[in-house]
Amino acid sequence: MKLNLYLDKRYDKSGKHQVRLSVAFLGRRFITSLGVPMSEAELTALIADFNHAKPETKVRHPQHKDLLRKLNQLSTDLDWEQQKVERGEVKLNDVDFAAIVNHIKGKEIRTPKNQQTPSNAWIEFISEEMKKKDLAEGTVSSLSSFRKRFLEFAGMRTYEQIATAEFIDNWAQWNVNRGVSNNTTKSQVYYLIWFLTWSFRKGYCGDDFKRYHFELKTADKKENAVLFLTLEEIARIEQLDLDGNIDIARNIFLFQCFTGLRISDVRRLKKQDLHDGVLRFTIQKTGAFIENRLNNGSSAKWIGGVV
Repeated sequence: MKLNLYLDKRYDKSGKHQVRLSVAFLGRRFITSLGVPMSEAELTALIADFNHAKPETKVRHPQHKDLLRKLNQLSTDLDWEQQKVERGEVKLNDVDFAAIVNHIKGKEIRTPKNQQTPSNAWIEFISEEMKKKDLAEGTVSSLSSFRKRFLEFAGMRTYEQIATAEFIDNWAQWNVNRGVSNNTTKSQVYYLIWFLTWSFRKGYCGDDFKRYHFELKTADKKENAVLFLTLEEIARIEQLDLDGNIDIARNIFLFQCFTGLRISDVRRLKKQDLHDGVLRFTIQKTGAFIENRLNNGSSAKWIGGVV
């Protein structure tokens, strides 16, 4: 993503030019205007500050600080949109540059054409998207499931109430609180944004929802809390005097510590998976084939009752 500022060739009576803003975004280009006439010296100073370079002039436009803040915010928002596209959360064609720029400029959202309700518009949405995108049967089924879940959450709320970044955030959090997986929550958010993007193009709602930044949340848990055992703690567990089933359970646990295998994979291990000290095995969850040479600790646990 790259922002470029330049002066329009036309100028007003004071000799100032309108400033053009060009956005290069994943192979697409969007050009708009800052809406503020500037001199060449004023634009040079603005560009220098935006690029964190030493300005060649001390001339500043009266709105220099405000324009610089808006440009930095625009750059941040567009960077985030690019990350969403690269992560597959949204499609490139669904990125509404006009909505992002207008929000930065502080322009009012588009006035709805009529009082269409989300529940009434759904059939029109499905019908048009099926013809336009030739939706697969699985996608149509997923959208139907989304609609049932969404109506449970939204009820009879209007477009004015649901077409906001705050509402989408509440929708995502509602899914998380109900124990929905991260991937499913991501899909539910994508379906809602898809529907709202279509609705905005039809003129049924405003574009405030474009401000939403997707971030997965975990219900009632501290984020970034990584728990692990130190080598000293593992050694203390290993030295415990145990027997019977608890001794076998301890060996299996330590074997997991030494190899990083999930318990589902440990349960599937067979003696023939180990040959000349090398464990050759296909991971159940990912389907990846691994070749892992066992160290002394994991070899001892293998012999001690893992298999």
